[in-house]
Amino acid sequence: MNIDRLGKHNTTESLIATDRLPTELVDGAVWRLGWAGAAYATCFAIIDLLYRFAVPSVPEGHWVFGFVTVTAIASGIAVFFLMRHPRISGNRKLEIGLGFEVLGALLIAMSEWVIPMGPDERIRGFSAISAWVLIFGMAVPANWSKATAAALLSAWMTGVGLLLNIWLLDVPVPTPAQIAIWMVPPTIFATIGILLSRLMYQMGIRMSREKELGSYELIEKLGSGGMGEVWRARHRMLAREAAIKLIAPREVTKNSAEAMSVVRMRFEREAKATAGLRSPHTVTIFDYGMTENGALYYVMEIVNGIDLETLVERFGPVPAGRVIWLLRQICRSLEEAHAAGLTHRDIKPRNIMVGQSGVDSDFAKVLDFGLVKAIEDAESAKLTREGMTTGTPAYMAPELAIGSAHVDARADLYAVGCVGYWLLTGKTVFEAPSGMAMALAHVQNEPIAPSQRTELSVPPELDEILLACLAKDPAARPPSARALRAKLEASPACQEWNEEAGHRWWRDHAPELLTLSPAA
Repeated sequence: MNIDRLGKHNTTESLIATDRLPTELVDGAVWRLGWAGAAYATCFAIIDLLYRFAVPSVPEGHWVFGFVTVTAIASGIAVFFLMRHPRISGNRKLEIGLGFEVLGALLIAMSEWVIPMGPDERIRGFSAISAWVLIFGMAVPANWSKATAAALLSAWMTGVGLLLNIWLLDVPVPTPAQIAIWMVPPTIFATIGILLSRLMYQMGIRMSREKELGSYELIEKLGSGGMGEVWRARHRMLAREAAIKLIAPREVTKNSAEAMSVVRMRFEREAKATAGLRSPHTVTIFDYGMTENGALYYVMEIVNGIDLETLVERFGPVPAGRVIWLLRQICRSLEEAHAAGLTHRDIKPRNIMVGQSGVDSDFAKVLDFGLVKAIEDAESAKLTREGMTTGTPAYMAPELAIGSAHVDARADLYAVGCVGYWLLTGKTVFEAPSGMAMALAHVQNEPIAPSQRTELSVPPELDEILLACLAKDPAARPPSARALRAKLEASPACQEWNEEAGHRWWRDHAPELLTLSPAA
């Protein structure tokens, strides 16, 4: 898989609950928030009694403290009951809790400044806001931005409370040293609270991932593309690394349970069929399923190497002998799949990895066989009826481009011709400003022989084979992947590359790529 290329794309939403905490963690945080509101109201009620009977010397500030006390008790009780409201979602309750953190800090600050510091008083102790923000950091998990905003705003309420009391009560303005001594500790504790909240959040996300993907633990997100996300994962029991691809059903299925059911049924059917393929040149599927939030996923082997698109972009066009070597292996994968009634429909350089497999070098593997197509079929049913289709325009057979109902395995052979063309020239068969124009070119334009678009030597028979694959009429193409492989093996250039040549190339040009890198 080309991780760098996947990283250039953005998905509109996370495919697993990377932004959604597991239910049990949210429920626990909501429970703590409810009781924090009750404790907050109780503390202010008790302190109000102490002010009334133990500190009679500050009557001028008592009306402010009385207002603050009433507001604090009311807000604490409101939070207690809101946390138990059945129609408010757990995540919304957490957001309410973060707002309560800021409001609570402001009310604490105003109550603390009712009794002003004397001119010679250096320190009165720490503001209760320090404990307040620390408690919230431990009690309420939040993502980085929300946790940071709530904690820092709460810490800085010490200054806001002072300004309000200066305005309302004509409290003497403290010295800069007094203000610093009073404000610095809450800021320090807010920073600690942010880190604690973030730690709890990450722990919750990890719990969510582990729960949603069964026996596989997600280690790191490697990239995202148009169809989904790819993660490096490890099987908990077998300690085996794998790559997990998550696929998000698109807009068609968002509001339709029936459409989602069709997607899942087709996906399971294709996953079972693909998992039954045994060609060493087809990536192995270990497992498949659906996450709690509707994303489909499948688990596949780790492939050592890079995809063919990156190979050409990084190292330039490929010699004819090596092109034949790679295309023969692709054909071996397609032979088995076509015999099983499966067509890929999205053969392209990015879906073919080349690297090391065991002791074999320059070993090609075909990825994403049938699985993505199963989902696209279900999601694009309306589009197909209107004469449109899905796929990658630069490698799309004409019958796919026009949305023909009669598409068979020869569409894959057309794409193999496009892949060979790319390997030889570093260019797509046609160049166009848009996907639609590219698809139209495949339908209408005749391709130029690859030998005319590269400085490398291309044998006439290889030109002929690739142009035959690129025939507009499927009947004019090689009849099968086996027949195409036989033509490639009959070419004299077939003898120009072998496994030993491949081993030398990897050793000399990219030895670092023979370390593990994920496939998707």
